Amino acid sequence: KELVASQVEDAVSLANRRKRGHDQKVFILSGPFKEVRDALLRRGWCENSTKESVLFDLKWTLYDNEVGYLQLRREQIVNHFQGNGEITTKG
Repeated sequence: KELVASQVEDAVSLANRRKRGHDQKVFILSGPFKEVRDALLRRGWCENSTKESVLFDLKWTLYDNEVGYLQLRREQIVNHFQGNGEITTKG
């Protein structure tokens, strides 16, 4: 998949910030998770609004198929377990 110009700019911007010692964490949110967004922003995280981007520390999605497990780096965190559809919050 080819990166669009905005993703390249985001990647360069993030890389430059981290080179200068800025360790601001980046998240991607996909779904109706206002409380998660608000909590991360209060903690100083930066939101990447490009849902398909690989530039994130945390990706929080509604659906497992939005994660992109093959592209994950060791330090990235997602809110799903690959291939696991059995964990639930239902009582």
